[in-house]
Amino acid sequence: MSQSIKSRNFSLLVIVLAAMAFVYIVAKAAMISEKRQIGTGEGIYTNCVSTSPSIRQKAKALVEGCQSELCEVQRLLDYVTAIPYKINNFRAQKPMQTIANGYGDCDDKSNLLISLLHALGKEAYYFVLVPKHIFVITPLEDLHITDKKGRG
Repeated sequence: MSQSIKSRNFSLLVIVLAAMAFVYIVAKAAMISEKRQIGTGEGIYTNCVSTSPSIRQKAKALVEGCQSELCEVQRLLDYVTAIPYKINNFRAQKPMQTIANGYGDCDDKSNLLISLLHALGKEAYYFVLVPKHIFVITPLEDLHITDKKGRG
């Protein structure tokens, strides 16, 4: 085999390997993006959950004095619920932005609540979508709520 044929074959092999690597990188990026964004007919909700030191500090301060998981979750929920609701046209705010701005829409407030729950080591499911709204669910084990709706 001549040197030019070997060089051409090697070049083709390099091109094929580079193309395969490119396809792999694009597919991985799409999977990561898919986990961070949820598309709906009304727009795209973005997962901006964070357990930064400032979020952990805020969560701990909010639940100070609580003696039960129910108390902790209720305090976090009350805090996030008290933040005024203001639509921001699918531009997701990070949790600390929602606190600093003093407002947020359903995905901003969901990102904040999940961040606070995760900061305390609590399980929370990222987003539950219903028409024109998004919210958070978290499992609770408390005897006071065993016979309430939504318990499953």
